[in-house]
Amino acid sequence: MMGTVVRTVPRTSDGQIASFDGQLDWNLTTVPDPVQISPANGTVETADLILIGSRSQRGEIDTNQISVDIPTGTDSAQLALDLTGIQHQISLDGWSGEVDTANQRVIFRANSGHATIGADQSITIQLNKVRINRSVGTSALTANTTWRPAGDNNYRPNPDSQILPVGKFPPGFYLRDLKASASYIDNGDNVTFTWERSTQGNETYHLLYEGVEINVTAYSEFTASNVTRNTMFYLRGRVQQGTETAERTLNAYITVNRPDLEVSNLKVHGEITGGGLATSGFGALCRSSARPGTHMQPSPKREATSGIPPITPNCGSAVEGWSAKANQSS
Repeated sequence: MMGTVVRTVPRTSDGQIASFDGQLDWNLTTVPDPVQISPANGTVETADLILIGSRSQRGEIDTNQISVDIPTGTDSAQLALDLTGIQHQISLDGWSGEVDTANQRVIFRANSGHATIGADQSITIQLNKVRINRSVGTSALTANTTWRPAGDNNYRPNPDSQILPVGKFPPGFYLRDLKASASYIDNGDNVTFTWERSTQGNETYHLLYEGVEINVTAYSEFTASNVTRNTMFYLRGRVQQGTETAERTLNAYITVNRPDLEVSNLKVHGEITGGGLATSGFGALCRSSARPGTHMQPSPKREATSGIPPITPNCGSAVEGWSAKANQSS
């Protein structure tokens, strides 16, 4: 499974970054993908922006206005040269849109009444022929939804807002088609990734997973060895022009059959059964609740590789095919 990562950053009404608990969750697709800057001279590049807002929370909301902020200007943090010629539409019946040049936004309003959005429903907004400026960098759209709980008399004083970053890349840059040799593997298997990338000389590429960052700028293939748990792999491409940088990230998720698990705390109601050696992480369980005749102690391999100090269990030597009964509690 492969996808393009578009990081969304929610914010509160005063502009501060916040944990996302929004009423609508917006995702952004661009055509072309990625967006290309306009050349220093000549024809201006345009892009189509498709925003899809979906509601995953319980309950319904009413909305009578949705707007999209589009930063305009010539800087790297701005997206469009201006809002001239933008074509806009929304999937809600009985709504119309207008371009608010002074406030750098496109506003959609219900012609009368409101729309009610329930769980698992979505809204699509299309902004076509956006005139992209000439500076490499990362800009951002902001989707703003005026809302109230369905049936309530009053709309909330501040809209529900979500930021959607948009990278702007020089002509010729691309990073695409991240593929894994297998998306479902056995514990300990290797996975080989391949991808396509541009090599104009000002790009860098890194593969990131499990706290590791590997420079793969010179490669279009990499093998990850001994994958032991479900893992998301990220392939990040960066390109720099002057002092400005744009970034694009693809991802692939690998599912492992019978994966290794790492948890801070584990509470079990019932029994734990295994077919190998119990390691030091089960020392306390062994002392308190192992079945008679079943023994646990730290695995020598675990001690050698993890740095976890040995635990001297009270219940004898380790045996394969162990089983232990957890404390029963209500």
